Amino acid sequence: MSKQVSIILILAIAILTSQCTSSKNKMIEKINELESEVNASFPNPNPLKIKELHNLYIDYVNKYEKDTLSPHFIYKAAETAVNTQQYEEAINNLDLLINKYPNHKLVPYAIFFKGFIYENFLNDKENAEKQYRIIISKYKDHPLGKQAIFSIESLDLTDQEIAERINMD
Repeated sequence: MSKQVSIILILAIAILTSQCTSSKNKMIEKINELESEVNASFPNPNPLKIKELHNLYIDYVNKYEKDTLSPHFIYKAAETAVNTQQYEEAINNLDLLINKYPNHKLVPYAIFFKGFIYENFLNDKENAEKQYRIIISKYKDHPLGKQAIFSIESLDLTDQEIAERINMD
């Protein structure tokens, strides 16, 4: 009797695992299809498709938060939010990445991206500078460190002054 229960239990686990993998693969396939569709329509992608893609990224993360793709999908969700001018949503996505995966290699990029959003889209130089300073203090040797310094030094410059400064370097 117990041998039959063990076999049934093993089969049930195998079926559940198979269904989970199948569902996950279908979701990745849908994301890939939608990414291709959005990229193919560049430079004028459909905002509704971008929003749908954003939602798929977040759904995937919610269902498979321990999957190695999840941090990347959160970052991509932030990019799609910026593309639809949902800047606060983008910042929320980046905060999710930073808080949920604090040791992931994308975290410095997420912090810098937050600074970029504050600076260029929300005109919030104070918060932009805070993000850039985090890069400088926590990720001294990261390639974004020099860019963060440049960004802080450029916060109060006009586009023309920045261009002149770049040409001098």
